[in-house]
Amino acid sequence: MTDVEKFTSDVAKLKKMDRHEHNNETDYNRLSTPLADLFAKSSQVERSLAGTIFDYWEKNYIWNQADLSEAPADAEIAKLGAFLAFLNNSDENAELVTKEDWKSLAELVNFEAEDMDIGKLTELMAILVDHHAL
Repeated sequence: MTDVEKFTSDVAKLKKMDRHEHNNETDYNRLSTPLADLFAKSSQVERSLAGTIFDYWEKNYIWNQADLSEAPADAEIAKLGAFLAFLNNSDENAELVTKEDWKSLAELVNFEAEDMDIGKLTELMAILVDHHAL
């Protein structure tokens, strides 16, 4: 099982547990913090970078929805999984990351660069160069 597959499975469990505890009703506002924590724990980067990328995902793919009762949907979880794969130096689901996403990821990595391990920064920069984001 890959990191992304495990993460996706853990997100499904998180959503199921939340529904179970709240009379079969989902509310993304309750899921946001535990999901952010799961994303950060699953990533191989500093918590600040993982948090910044999670915030980007949430702003661009969750908060702009009129109805959050089913969020995050499978497509949004897959997109977040693709961001996780990037952070973990994998190209899994890279086709789900748009050109605009790659540019934004490059900006976010650059913003966090001075606090990052140089080896990890080099890995991420190489991926961003491969995707023409730098």
